[in-house]
Amino acid sequence: MTVAQQQRDHGAYTTRLLVLGLLAIFLMSVDHRGQYLQLLRKQTVHLTLPFYRALDWPQRAISNAFAHLSSQHELTNQIRRLEAEQTRLQGEVLRFKAITKENQELRKLLEGVQITSSELILADLVHVSMDPFSHRVVINRGSRSGVDIGMAVVDQAGLFGQVTESTINGATVTLITDANHALPVRNLRNGVRTIAYGTGDLHMLAITDLPRNTDLIVGDLLVTSGLGGRFPLGLPVAEVVAIEVHDADRFARVKARPLAAMDQAQQVLVVH
Repeated sequence: MTVAQQQRDHGAYTTRLLVLGLLAIFLMSVDHRGQYLQLLRKQTVHLTLPFYRALDWPQRAISNAFAHLSSQHELTNQIRRLEAEQTRLQGEVLRFKAITKENQELRKLLEGVQITSSELILADLVHVSMDPFSHRVVINRGSRSGVDIGMAVVDQAGLFGQVTESTINGATVTLITDANHALPVRNLRNGVRTIAYGTGDLHMLAITDLPRNTDLIVGDLLVTSGLGGRFPLGLPVAEVVAIEVHDADRFARVKARPLAAMDQAQQVLVVH
């Protein structure tokens, strides 16, 4: 490029710059007087606004989607927390129901025995013998708790059995229905004394040595007589449910139903 050409290009650039400067001054003067450019800007903004909104829509849609997902995630977590809390509260309700039932059973136990609480030792059944000919259970109280051989054991309704073995932390109780167990009793109605024997049936005792003319009727209540020193006087034992008298027999055959729940008790009281 020659020097002359450079001078021509420089002159043309200067001329364009001067023209653009004068045009800018002219437009500024016109806008200052008539506010034409401001109106033009407003119209331009009004026309271009839909385009801006269209361009901004994907970003707003993505932001709304993320906000919705975040809200759903938080809602799911809240539902899970509420479900966990509901499960915990249901467990508490069940625990309180169990405690209430246990307290009710304890009250029945204490109401059913006319003995001071200082003479009673509460125990749980921890094992039941599966031998149909040996009616025995194991309780979780032993000599350390003051449980000794020979002590009477009762439930909420009546006499349950007798301690026949005792270790430090447990004891074996022979039920009054055991076929080898005999129990001195008396008729609460008239004071007649006799012996009730276990039959091997959890729901039945037998009286076999009662004279046939003895005053005994169905419904009579049998209680401990206190004889022999093993059982306190007056513990409920059984209710007479059947009396059989045959001409050839000298003694009546009496069946009595134990009052204690032999096959249902879970807690018992040892009478010290």
